[in-house]
Order: sequence, then structure tokens, then C-alpha cells
Amino acid sequence: MTLSKLCEGYKADIDAAIKKYDEALGKNDAATMTTALDEAKKAASAYNDQMELDLFKSHKEDTDPIYGVLKCPFVDTLKIVEAKEDGRPIGLYAEDTEKLISLKKLYKNSLKKLDWEPKVQHFTELLTERAAQNLGIATDGIRDNFKMSAKAKAEPIMADPLSNSSLLKALQSAIDAIVFKDDGTGSNAYKANNRDLKFIRACFTTENRRERLGVSASKSERVTNLIVKALYRVLNDLAYSLDYKKLTENDVLKAQKAANKAAKEAKKAADAPAAETTASNVPKKEATKKPKSKKVAPKSVEAVILPSPAVSEGAA
Repeated sequence: MTLSKLCEGYKADIDAAIKKYDEALGKNDAATMTTALDEAKKAASAYNDQMELDLFKSHKEDTDPIYGVLKCPFVDTLKIVEAKEDGRPIGLYAEDTEKLISLKKLYKNSLKKLDWEPKVQHFTELLTERAAQNLGIATDGIRDNFKMSAKAKAEPIMADPLSNSSLLKALQSAIDAIVFKDDGTGSNAYKANNRDLKFIRACFTTENRRERLGVSASKSERVTNLIVKALYRVLNDLAYSLDYKKLTENDVLKAQKAANKAAKEAKKAADAPAAETTASNVPKKEATKKPKSKKVAPKSVEAVILPSPAVSEGAA
């Protein structure tokens, strides 16, 4: 989308504030740096708001402007980042980012009533009760204490309001109030399914760090944003994604190296018995043996008693 003159002006203000910051940084002028940072952030905020309004205006001549915006409900924005090193600022720059449009701003810009708000609040309250039920928390009193409009409290309650089918009907009711196209039978052509409900439920609760065993339920404003994202999927027939900690390239190389080593060791172990079997089947050469000499037992010698020599008389 081409930048409007207003956005170009805000972009120039951001660039000027960044230049001012860099000059003050070179002079170690902390006060001017702070002023320049604030100026850059204010200009960026004005830029982002105008970019959103320009997106709305770009669909004003559409047959259904709401549908046109919701088909791609994201707007390019800028975020001011103060770069630091070892806790000390080293520069300022504008980072390209993206944000989801505000459904409330879209409707106000289109001069349409916010008939969907009570339905979203009602849906949010049901999601809260379902979250409590899943955690074994009593749901009695949640509806009476839940902050919502009188119109939201007047929304009809189904027989089994916390079942998946009832929650899906409540979600569809909110979607019908946001964007509707007759499918020829009086129903909305833009239909949510169980995966849309599961997506919203998966994003609905977060850990409550103020409590040891606490969970926080989302407010209706966040649920509105989740519904807008679900509609983005419905209108474009897309699929959801899941992020998780994945193996790095180094992890893959290590795993491959370990696998190769294990394969070599397994092959070596498998070959060892085969080698022993082969060796045992080879006939051994008979060694030329020298005949062992038999030990001949000595013949027995008969003792011969020789006559004693005569002793002459007179020898004593």
C-alpha cells in the first residue's frame, strides 16, 4: 500500500528524531537523547494509527468494506527500538512490524453499530466458565460477577451452554454479527468450525503469575482479536500453525554423527560372531609330531652278595 502524505510526514519526523538522538549520543547528551526518543515514539504511534486508517479507506469503495479489511486484517507498522550494549544505549532505529487491526475502530470508521460486542462478551463469559470447569473450579456465580453489558447478559443461554457445540454456536453468532453473506439458505456463508473454536480456546488462558496455582482468562477485547484472526482463516481457507522448540542445525549434525557411530558399532558387533563361526569351520592342519620316546623302566638288578674278605689273624 502506497504511503499517504500524512504517513510520509510522520516517517520524516521519525527520521529526524533518530538523527537528533544519534547526534546527542555522540555528545553524551542524555537529556536530548531522552527527548529524541520520546519524539520518535510519538511519531511512530501517529504513523501506525494513520496506516490503519489508510487501510480502512482503501476498502471504502468495496461492495463490503468490512469483508475487504477482514480478508487481510493486518497493517504494516513501525516500532522504535533503542539499541543497547552492556546496558548502555548505542543507537536508535525504527523496526518494521505488523499489527492486527482494531475491529472497533474499523466499525466506527465505517459508521456501523457495534452489534457484535454483546455477542463477543457473552461468548467470552462462556469460555471463562468452560475454563473454570476444566480446572475443577465451581462455575456458580461467574456469570453474575462477569463484567459485560446488559445486552450481553440478555443473550439466550442454551441447554448445555459449556459443550463444544454450544460454544461453537455462540462463536458463529458473534461472527454473523461481524460479517455476513447469505449462502442462499439464510445462513452465513462464512462459517467457523471446531478448529477455530480450539484455536480460540488454546489462546484464551494464560498462567497467572500473581497466584501460585492461578490461571488468567482473556478479556473480551482479546477474544475479539482472536475472532478476527479466526475469520482471517475462514475467509482465506488457511490453516493454523504451532510453534515449538526445534532442533538447530548443530543438533541435527550431532544426532547424525551419533547415529552413524551407533550403526558402525552395531555392524561391528554383527560381524564379530560371523568371523568366529567361519574360523571354526576351517580344518586345522595336523602338525608333524615327533614320536615320543618311551621311557623304559630300568631292569631290576639282583643284589649279589660278595664274600667278605678274609681277615688275617692278628689284625685287630
